[in-house]
Amino acid sequence: RVISLHSDARHPRRELIVGMAAIAGSVMLPARAQQTQKLPRVTWISAGGSPADEARYEQRMEARFNELGWFYKRNLQYEIRRYRGEPALLKLIAAEMAAMKCDAILAGENYVTGALLQAGVKTPIVAQVGSSMPELGLIASYARPGGNVTGLAWDQSTELVAKHLEFLKELIPGLTRMGGLVDPTAPGVHVLLEVGLRAAQKLGMTLINAEVKTLADIEMAYANLVSQRVQAMNVWPTGLTYVAMAKIIELNVRHKLPDMTAFRKATETGGLMSYGANIEDLYVRAIDYVDKILRGANPAELPVEQPTKYELIINMKRARELGLKVPTSLQIRADELIE
Repeated sequence: RVISLHSDARHPRRELIVGMAAIAGSVMLPARAQQTQKLPRVTWISAGGSPADEARYEQRMEARFNELGWFYKRNLQYEIRRYRGEPALLKLIAAEMAAMKCDAILAGENYVTGALLQAGVKTPIVAQVGSSMPELGLIASYARPGGNVTGLAWDQSTELVAKHLEFLKELIPGLTRMGGLVDPTAPGVHVLLEVGLRAAQKLGMTLINAEVKTLADIEMAYANLVSQRVQAMNVWPTGLTYVAMAKIIELNVRHKLPDMTAFRKATETGGLMSYGANIEDLYVRAIDYVDKILRGANPAELPVEQPTKYELIINMKRARELGLKVPTSLQIRADELIE
């Protein structure tokens, strides 16, 4: 049974399913009509984000579905589950997916893919921003996934983390104490931490990480890091930190901490620097994998696509507010300078 609930920010736990048609103000088909037409069923499990980001993602994904010949209610049943970075809610959604007959599931990131596999989901899963997927056992290899998971990788290697620290060191040569905000429960984050610790040592920096498992932990984590006199902040890329990005930027600004993230949207909304693949583009390109699966492709044989381009975005306005002079060498390498 599909339940469509009105989106209400006061009750985020109730917002379980929002069909794409909600954008246009329509409602979902009655269950009996869906069964009669036997439409292919696709579910997107999203960590959520700002209302503006979510609306843009949904619209672009819907447009790509349409370009490939899939239209909501005409020849496709499409649903959205939002877990808002809450592990308990994601666990419930994963259990529901294991019991539900579905033709494909779009998984926003590793945390979602891992939860689905742990729940025993056999439905084809299309990762939109996978990370270290072979190392975590989510797939056998990028070239031949071998199971029910395929899609797109977000980072080509964990060395992306090392580049974050290198860019910050280049911007702030005297940087010796780096703070890190990390969700220790996120699948694969330990791999990133190991690489980060080695990179920090090589650069002559001490890396001090503060753990955040829920949104409520963030304020305390910052108080802890500030008390240890960190000079800058590296935000480890996980579903929780993505959902909490607005709060994280607010705290970085309040404490006058230069910051590096993997999320372009962070730099666009006040962060200092970001370096990573364009997440929004990956979310949209994942629809091509869904299309192939709905037309009969086996996910075990669909190679996971790895990014070949990473964007370095620098917020020059924020740099000036922090009293930082961005070296010409960094400006030349940047894909975009935000004034």
